[in-house]
Amino acid sequence: MIHGFGDRHMDNTELKYVPRLSNNNLTSLPPKSNSWLGQINGSIMLDGNQLSALPKKVKFPPETNVARNQLTVLENLSLPKHFNVNENPLERVSRVTVMDGSVWQTSPAVLKSFVLDEKAFKSLDSLMRSYSFFKLGWTVDAATADPACAAESGVIKQVKDISVCVVPDGS
Repeated sequence: MIHGFGDRHMDNTELKYVPRLSNNNLTSLPPKSNSWLGQINGSIMLDGNQLSALPKKVKFPPETNVARNQLTVLENLSLPKHFNVNENPLERVSRVTVMDGSVWQTSPAVLKSFVLDEKAFKSLDSLMRSYSFFKLGWTVDAATADPACAAESGVIKQVKDISVCVVPDGS
C-alpha cells in the first residue's frame, strides 16, 4: 500500500485519507478536533511536533502516530489499535482503553503512575501474553505509583514486568 493524499491501493481502490501533519511544530490540536478526528477512517500522522497533550475522550483513527512530541500524560483516551507514542517524555498513563489486537510502539519511559480499569487491564494482559513481540518500553516508579494507586482505591497488578494500578471498571 502506498500512503499519501489521493493515493490508491495497488488494486486501484481508493486509499483511506491519511492526514500528514508531521513536523509542523503543532503545539496543540484544535478544541473541536474530536469531531474531525473521529471521521478519519485510516491513519493520522502527528509525529515530530510539539504536542504536550492530546484531547480527552476523543476517538482517534485506527492508526495514529504521535511519536517525537512532548506528551507527558495519556489520560481518558480511547487509544487506537495502532498507536505510536515513541520518544515522548511520558510520566503518566491513566484510564485509557486497550483494544483487542492493539499494537503500541513505545520507547523507554519511567512512569509515575499507570492506571487502568479492570477491562483495559485484562485486554493489555492478554495482548502481552499472547504476542511475544508486544513489549512496552515503560517501567513504573513504585515510590510514586503505589501511593497514587492507594489514593484511587486501586490494586497493583503485574503485566510481565510492568506494575499497573487496576481500578474498578467505571470508577
